[in-house]
Amino acid sequence: MKNPFKHILAGLDLSGMDEQVLQYLNLIQPKEEPSPVTLVHVAEAGMAPMYAMSPAAPVLAGAAGAGMPEAALRLESQQMLRPDLPQTEIEVVQGGLRELLRLAEDRDIDLAVLGRKDAVHGAGILPMRFLRHSGCSVLFVPEVAPARLRRIVVGTDFSDASMIAYRKAVQLAARLDPAPEVLVAHFYEVDPELAWGLDRTAALEADAAARQEAATRSLESFMLLAHTTGLTVKGLAVPDSYFSPALHLKELAESVRADLVVVGAHGRVPFPAFLLGSVTEKFLYYNQVIASLIVR
Repeated sequence: MKNPFKHILAGLDLSGMDEQVLQYLNLIQPKEEPSPVTLVHVAEAGMAPMYAMSPAAPVLAGAAGAGMPEAALRLESQQMLRPDLPQTEIEVVQGGLRELLRLAEDRDIDLAVLGRKDAVHGAGILPMRFLRHSGCSVLFVPEVAPARLRRIVVGTDFSDASMIAYRKAVQLAARLDPAPEVLVAHFYEVDPELAWGLDRTAALEADAAARQEAATRSLESFMLLAHTTGLTVKGLAVPDSYFSPALHLKELAESVRADLVVVGAHGRVPFPAFLLGSVTEKFLYYNQVIASLIVR
């Protein structure tokens, strides 16, 4: 199965977060034909450097000057990236988001791996701003997530965007060894009176059963649209009793101990924020502890 990503950008801010980002980069790269990688540090005007927090800080203690960021990135890559990966490119971008977006477009980046802190401070990438304005997929790596890939949860509403996300998740899983389990989840509409316990008549119960059956059939058909030979892929149709698929997705991912959640971003145009799907936006708001891959 083909590599799901042609060129990966990893955003590093020269803090302790870099180790987590590079560990995930190691995880998602297959042993055969790994993707080329560009390591990027954004030096935003007015932001204080954080070199002392870099995992490479002890080695860089006596260094100084304009070449410090490049030296730190190179040391981090040597210390923390798998030795079998292709030689990485190093870039220090001056200015901020606009220059980073231009670099991603010029390099034909189709996946950015970005650390997502509880409170962003100092120099570094602004992940949500990049996601809203870029045209590539983004893997958000939280500070607290264990670096492993044993189970992937894919959220779907049967849209074209979620189909692209599902296929990317399957391609990623198929190229890893061992291959993670893939759980595909759909959250279907339910009657408010039944969901809130206001009424449980026989007619409402029959309607609920019919909706679940229809959702299960649709999910099974959806899952057939990707090549999954050799993978463990399961489907789960869940009643949307909260009337919030994003919240259900977050709770499901936590309950099954998912290591990665994959969802589609509605819209491929790298410009307005509103082209992100509302479910995707809300899921990212709710989820702070599980790695999330937003696919374009």
